[in-house]
Amino acid sequence: MEPGILRTTAMTQEDLDQIGAMVSQALTENNRVLVEAIHAWGQRIVQRIDQVRDEFNARMDHIESRLEDLDRGFDRLETHFSILEVQLAAIGRTAARMELRAAQVAQQRAIDDLERRVAKIERQLQQ
Repeated sequence: MEPGILRTTAMTQEDLDQIGAMVSQALTENNRVLVEAIHAWGQRIVQRIDQVRDEFNARMDHIESRLEDLDRGFDRLETHFSILEVQLAAIGRTAARMELRAAQVAQQRAIDDLERRVAKIERQLQQ
């Protein structure tokens, strides 16, 4: 045999069929493993999406609840402001009445003072 030359043996059809069957079996097994891996990967993605959706929904529910709380709070504030508005109007009316009464008292004092002066002057003129 000469160096560098490979000796080849002729393969029979049976040998070729066996090699084809082994390659086909290996490809089938490889495809099965790949399909299982892709399926498992897809399931993990779906599970993660479900988990993210559930977290998102929980957060949205919490936000919705807080917004409802704020809405109720604003309703209470509106009620309190309405009550304050009525009370301030009443205080304003009371203050106006007190100012009017104070003015009337001052006028009455002035009138009484003038009456005393006039009476004093009349007495002085009659003497």
